[in-house]
Amino acid sequence: MDGPKPNSPVIDFRALGTAQLTGPQGNPLLSVLKRPKLLALLAYLAANARGGFVRRDTLIGLFWAEFDLDRARNALRQSLHHLRRSLGEDVLLGRGDDEVGLAPDRFGFDVAAFEEAHAAGRYEEALSHYGGELLEGFFVADAPEFERWLDGRRAELSREATSAAWALAEEAESAPDSSAARVWALRALELAPLDEDLARRVIALFDRQGDRAGAVQVYEAFADRLSAELELEPAPETQSLIESVRARTMPNGRSMSRAVMEGVSSAGARDSDATARLEVRRWGFRVGLLAGAAIVLGIVMIGSFHLVGRSGEDLDSRRVLVTRFDNQTGESSLDPVGLMAADWITHGIRQTGLLEAVPLEATLGLTSGSRESSEVQRRLAESAGAGTVISGTVYLLDDSLQIQARVTDVTNQTILVSVESDRAARSDPGPALESLRQRVVGALATTHDYRIKSFADVTLHPPKFEAYRAFAEGEELYNRSFAPGNSGLREEALTLLLRAFELDTTLRAAQVRAGMAMFMLGRPAQADSIVRIAAGHRDVLSPFARAELDMLAADLAGDRLRALEAARRRSGTALDVPGLPGTPLDPAMHAISANRPAEAVEILQHAESYSERIRSYGLYGVDELFWLTLADAHHMLGDYRASLRAAREGRARYPATRSLLAKQVAALAALGRVDAVDDLLDESLTLPPQRGWPQRLILRIAALELRAHGHEEESLAVAQREVNWYRGLSSEERAAPEVRFDLGLAYMVAERWDQALPLFEALVAEKPDDVNFQGALGVLAARRGDTEEALRRSESLVGLAYPYDHGREQYWQACIAAQSGDIEGALILLRESYARGRAYTIGLHIDPWLEPLHDEPLFQQILAPKG
Repeated sequence: MDGPKPNSPVIDFRALGTAQLTGPQGNPLLSVLKRPKLLALLAYLAANARGGFVRRDTLIGLFWAEFDLDRARNALRQSLHHLRRSLGEDVLLGRGDDEVGLAPDRFGFDVAAFEEAHAAGRYEEALSHYGGELLEGFFVADAPEFERWLDGRRAELSREATSAAWALAEEAESAPDSSAARVWALRALELAPLDEDLARRVIALFDRQGDRAGAVQVYEAFADRLSAELELEPAPETQSLIESVRARTMPNGRSMSRAVMEGVSSAGARDSDATARLEVRRWGFRVGLLAGAAIVLGIVMIGSFHLVGRSGEDLDSRRVLVTRFDNQTGESSLDPVGLMAADWITHGIRQTGLLEAVPLEATLGLTSGSRESSEVQRRLAESAGAGTVISGTVYLLDDSLQIQARVTDVTNQTILVSVESDRAARSDPGPALESLRQRVVGALATTHDYRIKSFADVTLHPPKFEAYRAFAEGEELYNRSFAPGNSGLREEALTLLLRAFELDTTLRAAQVRAGMAMFMLGRPAQADSIVRIAAGHRDVLSPFARAELDMLAADLAGDRLRALEAARRRSGTALDVPGLPGTPLDPAMHAISANRPAEAVEILQHAESYSERIRSYGLYGVDELFWLTLADAHHMLGDYRASLRAAREGRARYPATRSLLAKQVAALAALGRVDAVDDLLDESLTLPPQRGWPQRLILRIAALELRAHGHEEESLAVAQREVNWYRGLSSEERAAPEVRFDLGLAYMVAERWDQALPLFEALVAEKPDDVNFQGALGVLAARRGDTEEALRRSESLVGLAYPYDHGREQYWQACIAAQSGDIEGALILLRESYARGRAYTIGLHIDPWLEPLHDEPLFQQILAPKG
C-alpha cells in the first residue's frame, strides 16, 4: 500500500458530507469514526483549533456540561488520550494544561480547504471540496451545545457553497459556450433546495438560455418540494414568473434546436409520469431535477465541470463514477429506473465512509449500452480521477424487472464484478434497486476495506452491504479486543459476525470468523461445531478464509504443526494490508506454540514496520501482541536481553500495560537483576487493572523466573509477597474459586505446603472433576511423601480433562510423578502431554513441579527449541 504523498498531511479529515477520517496509509481511522462524541470533538477542534488552540473549559461546556467538573475533566482527558493514540502524538497538541490544538501540517481538513478557496474566489475548487453538509446525518444526543454550534456551521457553509455555485453560473452565462451555467445553477439549487429567491433566479436563467421546458421543470420540482416538506405553494411572484415563461410562444434568449426542446419536454413528461406511477417520492426531486438537464447538456458535461485530465496511473480506485443504467426493456416508461439505479448506488457509496462518488450530475448524459458511451465513460472517469466505473442495464425477465450492474477497473479496463438484482414488479422497482445497491456497494466496500478484503471473494459472492458492514464492525471489535482491558469487546464482535452471516448466508467468511471469536472466548465446542459446518462450504471461501478455517480446525484438534502450516498459508494469502491479524502475528504465535521460537523471531524481525503500520489503523491490541510475542520468542531461545528490549519497546508505546511489564519482569529475573525486578513489581501496583493480568500473576512470574535461574532466596521473598497481596482483597474476592486456587499455588511456590493443602481439599470437594484442583492435590501429596495418595490423585486425572484441553491431564501427571521421584515415568508423561497437543510456552522451563527433571537429557530435548 502506498504511503502518504510528500508534503501531504498525515491525517485527512473530510467532514463535508459523510465523515471520512484516514490515516497515513489512506486507512479509515474507525476507532474515531465509530464513536460519535469522539468524532464530534475532533470536528470542533478541526474547525477551531487547526493551527491554533481552544480552551479545555470550552470543550467541557460543549460536550459534558451536565457532568460535575471532576467527571467532565476526566471524560475530556480520556477522549483526548484516545484521539492522540488514534491520530498520533504530533497531531494533537497541547499548550500548557488548559489548551488543545491540531498541527496544521499534519492534519488536512476539507472544511479549511473549502473556506480558503472560497475566500480567494476559487469557487470551482471550493465546490470540489463540498461533498455535502457538515457531518451529514450526524447527531450527538447528549451534547446540545455542540449541536447548536453544528447547526450554525452547517448553515454558514451551505450558504457559502450556494453562493459559490451561483457565482460560477453567472460567470458561465457570459461565456461563449454558456451551457455550463445551467449545471452550476442546478448545483446551487440542490444546495439550497427551499430557497425561493434562488429558485426564481434559476428559472430565469434557464429561460434566458432558451430552455423553457427546463425552466418549467425546475419550477415544478421546486413546487413539489415546497408542498411535500413545508405544505406551502410557491409565492405569487414565483407563479407569475413561470406563467410568463409558459405563455411565451418562442424561447427567450438563445435559440435551441427543435429536437433538443422536444427531448427535454418528453424526458420531463416521462420522468414526471413514471415518478408518480412508481411512487418514489423519496427520490422525486433528484430524479426530476437531474433528468431535466440530462438531455440538454449531454456529453457537454465532460467539459462543463472543467475537470483536470489524469493518466490511468493517477486514477483513484476509491473514487467511483456511476453512470445512468441503460434501459433495455423496450418500454420508455421505465427510463427513470436507470437513473434511479445510479442514484441509489451513488448514495450507498457515500454511506460507506470508504469511497467517494463522483457527483451524479456529471454523468447524466451517459448510458452504458453503446460502445460510444463506453469511451465517454472512460474519458469522464479519467477527467474525474475515478479509477472505478459502475454501469449497468435494466431489462425484463418474463414480466419481472431485473437490473444488472458492472463494476469496471478503468486503469486495466477489466470488469471486477458483475452483480444482478433480485427480480421486482415493473410497477415497484424498489426491491430490485435495494438488492442491487446492497450487492454493488457491498462488493465495492469489500474490495477496499482491509477488515474484509482478504476474507471475501467478491467475484464469487458479493456480500450485501448490511452484511459487509456488520462483518467489518465485528472484525474491528475482534482486533481491538486484544488491547488491554478490551477483551469484553470479543462478545460484541461475535454478535456482529453472526449477524453478518444471518444477513447474507453467502458470506461464509463471517461464519469462519465467528468460530475464531468463539474459540478466543473459551467456547471450543461451539467453535468446533461451526468449523464442521463451514468445512462443507470451502469452495466459496477465499484462500485466506480457507487457511483460517484450517488453522482453527487444527487449533481445536491440538495439532500444532498443522496449525502452524495453516497460519503460514493464511499469512501468505493475506493482502498487503496492515492490521490483518494474520500478517504476520498468527504464524509467529503458532510457531511459538509448536516450539519454533526462532521462526517466530525471524517472522517478526522481517516485519519491523508492522507494529507501526497497524498502530496507524488503531488496532492497538494487535500491536501489543506483536511485542508480547517477540519478547516470548526471544525468552524461549534464552536470549533474555533481546526479550527485555522487545518488552521495553512495547512499553514505550503502552506504558500502562501490565502484560508487557510482566515480560520485562521475566527477562530481568532471568538475567538476575533482582533490584530492577523489585522496582518493576512496585511500579506494577500503580498500573490500571488489565483483564487476564492481575498483580498476583506478575508476582508469580517473578518468583518462578528467579527460582528457575538460581535465585531461590529472592524467589521465596517474592512468593511471600504474593501471599501477602491476597490480604488486600475483600472477603468476596477471596472467595472466588480461581482466587483460592491461585492463593494455593502461591503458598506452594512459597513452600508453605500446610497452608496450601486445606485450600485445595476444599476446592476438590466442591468440584471433584477439575483437573487443576486434583493435579495440585497430587503434587502436594507427593511433596509430603504420600506416594499412595499421589498415585491415587494421578489416576483420578484420567478422563477428567476437557476434550480441548490437549495434554493437560498428562502434564499434571508428569508433575506428580516428578515430585514422587519417578523420573522416567514423568518424562514419558511429559512427552505424551506435548504429543497430545499441549502448546509450548515460556512456562515449561520455570515450572517448579518439574524441577527434578531439569538435569535429564530427555527433558532438555523436550525443552530445546525445534526451530
